[in-house]
Amino acid sequence: MDTEKYTSAKSSRFFTNDLYLAAYLYDKGCEISVVCNDRRRITFVAESCPEVLAMRETYRSGHAFVSIDSFRDSLKRIRQLMDAEQRSALYGPYSRRGAGTAQARC
Repeated sequence: MDTEKYTSAKSSRFFTNDLYLAAYLYDKGCEISVVCNDRRRITFVAESCPEVLAMRETYRSGHAFVSIDSFRDSLKRIRQLMDAEQRSALYGPYSRRGAGTAQARC
């Protein structure tokens, strides 16, 4: 698979639209931020995670093992980031509803 589509050449960033992959990477210790585009589509960005491509391959192979409790908590956190980003996109970055809860830019 061509990894250039998913990684940035200038940094160690990894981009995905897969909610469950983002939660898995977060559970494994990657920093995840949320970015939306002009069509309000969410993209997850994994930063500061040197083994992200190996983790993605493990996830896709179906042999990724996690604690179900920690994965549930990671999924909940990623959804909170998504919700905060969507509120921020709707109401602006300085509105009371979306202020300062997500590491995101839109």
